[in-house]
Amino acid sequence: MPWAKVLPTSNKRPVQSPSNSQYRDVNVSKTHYGIVVLWLGFTVLAAIYFITDRLVSFDPQQKLANVNHQSLVEQIIAEFELPNHLPNTLINFVGPNCKCNQTSFEHLSDVKNTAKQSKMSVINITIPKEFNGLVPSTPAVMALDNNNELIYFGPYSEGLSCGKGEGIIDLVLSNYKKGFNAQLIMANSEGCYCNT
Repeated sequence: MPWAKVLPTSNKRPVQSPSNSQYRDVNVSKTHYGIVVLWLGFTVLAAIYFITDRLVSFDPQQKLANVNHQSLVEQIIAEFELPNHLPNTLINFVGPNCKCNQTSFEHLSDVKNTAKQSKMSVINITIPKEFNGLVPSTPAVMALDNNNELIYFGPYSEGLSCGKGEGIIDLVLSNYKKGFNAQLIMANSEGCYCNT
C-alpha cells in the first residue's frame, strides 16, 4: 500500500517504575493526625473567640426593661435637648470610635435614604464617651410618626455584621409605610454594638 505511512520506531527504553529503595515511604503517623487535630481545634477556638467578641447584647444593663414607648420618647427628647415635637423623624445614634459604625455604614446610609424618601426628617446624634443615659448601645435608631409617637427604638440590625439583610429598622419602616405602627422597643438583640 503505497499510500500508508510507516510509523517510525522509537529508540526509547520503556519507562520503569521507581524502586522503593529510591523513594522514602510516606507514612501518615499519629503525630501527623495529632497536628491536624490541633490545628483544627485552634481554628475553631479562634473563630469562637472572634465571633463572641463581636456579638454583644444591645441592652446588657437592662436600661430599657421597664420603659414604655411614650416615656422613652420623652426621656430621649429631654436627654438630648431636642424639640418636644419631632413629627415623622428618624434619629440616628452613633458612638465615637465605635468599630460597628464602620461595618454598618452602608446600611445606615440606606436607612437614611429610605427615611428621606418617606419624607422623614433625619437627625444624627453622636453619643459622648461618658454617657449614662437611656440609649444602651450604638449604632441605634429611633423613628417617630406624624404624631410624635414611637415607631421603633433599637439597633439598626442584628448579627455579626449588622448590615443589610439583617435590618430590623428596614422591616419596621416598610410596615409603617403600609400603615402599621408596632411602637417597638427592641432591647433583646445581639450584634455588633458598642455599649454606652
